[in-house]
Amino acid sequence: MLVGLLEPAAGEARHDGHARGSVDPAVQTVFQDPVSFLNPRRGGGESIADPLRARGEPEEGRIRGRVRELLERVELEAAHHDRYRPSSAADSAGA
Repeated sequence: MLVGLLEPAAGEARHDGHARGSVDPAVQTVFQDPVSFLNPRRGGGESIADPLRARGEPEEGRIRGRVRELLERVELEAAHHDRYRPSSAADSAGA
């Protein structure tokens, strides 16, 4: 509903306390099949870092800092970002 693919049957969709009547450019949809797109031989931190490198960030220190920040936002332990594998990320988050 937040990205405009569905309309609510009743009520309204809200994001950051604001009703969403149109698509917010800050909200994006990423369609993916995690089995085919997440490489179990690479840590989750590397998968998160790939788009930063693709956008031209040359500094590995800045990339690692941003990866840590993003992992913390989803309550994964950033100190172990190299250890996360797609199959174990849910276990690491306490799910």
